[in-house]
Amino acid sequence: MDNPKIYKSIENLRFANLGRTPWNKGKRTFKPCLICGKQTRRGKDGQYRKTCSAKCEVLLRVKIAKEKGYSPPSQLGKKWGVDYPIENHNWWKGGITPVRGQIWHHPLTCQWRETVFKRDNYTCQLCGKRGGRLCVDHFPKPFSIILRDNNIKSLEDAINCKELWDTNNGRTLCVECHRLTPTYGYNTRFYKENYATTI
Repeated sequence: MDNPKIYKSIENLRFANLGRTPWNKGKRTFKPCLICGKQTRRGKDGQYRKTCSAKCEVLLRVKIAKEKGYSPPSQLGKKWGVDYPIENHNWWKGGITPVRGQIWHHPLTCQWRETVFKRDNYTCQLCGKRGGRLCVDHFPKPFSIILRDNNIKSLEDAINCKELWDTNNGRTLCVECHRLTPTYGYNTRFYKENYATTI
């Protein structure tokens, strides 16, 4: 059953504020963007954002990074047209990593992996486990040593390298067995020192 006292108190509160000027009337209820000065919106936490859009957010990050002497992310600069060369980034090492990424995401790599999987019948060559999380390991010659010996510096060099796409230099392994190999991850540097003469 409804309580009539609640409705009466609400009605009295409405009449009590009738004719009064709201406390925020005529006042600015938003904060300007630090880049362009446009109106900003509230975030999920109820606080106003510093910028009005994603582009202004990137420009603000670049501005703060340059003021503090840091190098802003080059990918953001490419996306939003910020003039900042990638060579000035702190982690730039001459473009080695992008070439590796292009090779791993190239259709020839997917074709090479699928060929090795079908040849090994989707079975790990060390423990005999079939299916599950499988990966292809460059064996007996590791991937990084192939890049070094053939002086691969670009995607065109990798496509023309026959040794890189040789299915006889690959084997199917499960994730657990792959982590135990001497060429997994950063272990390749020790592999070069100890087994370079056997390759």
